[in-house]
Amino acid sequence: MSVACRPLRVRAGEAQAAAYLFLQEMGIKAPPVPVKKLIKMLGRLFYFYNSQNPEFADEEGFSYLKGTTYYIYINADLPAGRDNFTYAHEIGHIVLGHHKEFHIDSLTEHENWLLNREANVFAANLLMPEEWVRAQIQKNYLALPEIGQMKEMFQVSWEAMINRLDELCIQSKVLTYRMFAKRRPAEDFHVEESENDVNGRDPKMKIGDIFRFLACPRCGNNSLSRDALFCRNCGMYLYNDCTSLDCRRHNVPGARYCEYCGAETVLLRSGFFEAYESARREIASGRREAAAGSDLPDPDWDGEMTRLKVVKSKTAREGGLNAY
Repeated sequence: MSVACRPLRVRAGEAQAAAYLFLQEMGIKAPPVPVKKLIKMLGRLFYFYNSQNPEFADEEGFSYLKGTTYYIYINADLPAGRDNFTYAHEIGHIVLGHHKEFHIDSLTEHENWLLNREANVFAANLLMPEEWVRAQIQKNYLALPEIGQMKEMFQVSWEAMINRLDELCIQSKVLTYRMFAKRRPAEDFHVEESENDVNGRDPKMKIGDIFRFLACPRCGNNSLSRDALFCRNCGMYLYNDCTSLDCRRHNVPGARYCEYCGAETVLLRSGFFEAYESARREIASGRREAAAGSDLPDPDWDGEMTRLKVVKSKTAREGGLNAY
C-alpha cells in the first residue's frame, strides 16, 4: 500500500457492483439482509455505549485493520434500523478494501468523506438492492404506511428507506417528508413560544434522551409509546433528523439546518416551520382583532408583547440584538 494512494472520487458504480456481488457470494436472495451475522464473518465485532464512552458519543461505528484481522466497533445505542445501516457501512469499508488501499489516518477530511460516501452507497445497495425495492412497488404513489411496511421488510430506518426511494426515482423524498407535517388548520396547531426563543419563531418543543419529541409539536399529544416514531393523533414524525444520507443525525427541535453538516432538517424540508409561522400569524391576528374590538386589551397578547420587549431590551444591553 502506497502512502501516495488517495481517493479522488466516489466510485459509486464499483460500490454498487461490489454490494451485489457480495450478496451473491453470501447466497442472500431476499430481505432482510443479516448484516450483523455477515460482519462477524469478516472480523471481530465489539460494541460501545454513549454513557460509558462519551468520547465516541458522536460515532455510529468505525473499523480498522490490525495485521490480518478487522476490528469493528458499533454504537450499541443506535435505534433499530439505523444500526443495520451502520453494520452495512462498515462491511462496505472492508469489502471495498478501504483499509488496505488507503492510510485512513493520513487522509484529509474531504478524502475521508469520499470513502464514507462510497461505503454508504455500498450499504444502501446491500440492504436495499434496486430489484428488491422495485418488486415491492404496486403503484405510483406511496403513502406513509406503505413506506413503513417496506422499512420493516428491509429492516432499515425511515431515513434510509426514504432516501433509497428518492435515489431510485421512485418517490421524491421532498414529497415524502411533506407527508410528515401535512398542514392543518391554525386552531389545530400546537402553538407555544419557547422561553428561550427571542425572535418568537420556534415552537415550544422538548426532547428526551433519544432526541425524540416528548410531545407532538403539531397537536400537543404527549401520549407516546416507548418506540413511537409518529404521533398517534395527527401522524407527525417525532424526530427532527438531518435529511442528508451522509449524516442522518438527530437535531434539536428548533434546528432548521443540521448542526453537524448544514443540510436541511426534516422539519424544515417538510414545511413545518412555514406551517407553524402561518398558524402563529393567524392566531396573533385574531388576538389583535379581539383586542381592537374590546374596551380592555387582550391580557395574553399584552403579556406576550411585554415579555418580548423585556427580552429584547435585556439582550441589547448585553450586546446582543438591537433594541426597538
